[in-house]
Amino acid sequence: MAVTVTYAYPVAGVTPPTAAQAKKCNTITATVAIGADTDTSFVMTHNWGLSTAQLAFNFPLVTITPNVVGTAVCTIAAVLTNSNIVTFSKGNVAGSAGTYIVVLQRPCSLAA
Repeated sequence: MAVTVTYAYPVAGVTPPTAAQAKKCNTITATVAIGADTDTSFVMTHNWGLSTAQLAFNFPLVTITPNVVGTAVCTIAAVLTNSNIVTFSKGNVAGSAGTYIVVLQRPCSLAA
């Protein structure tokens, strides 16, 4: 099976926001469909181009909420891959396939 990341805001669909689209918002939301218990990783591209300082302070903030999950909810870890991508990994846990809501938030700046 596979993992499908479907962005909900600021764009809708499987294509992540471009840098120009992402620049205008401080939150990116997506529904992640994990097709099989053995699917153990996926990436989300936010295209914010975060600074080294922002990455050092663990931005973007990541919230993961189970939406419709089988018989088990397992831990999903987020790693800040670079200034534009977050990589997620989960255990190979029986019953952990399903959908999760993922929200990424960056520091707010009034000077956009």
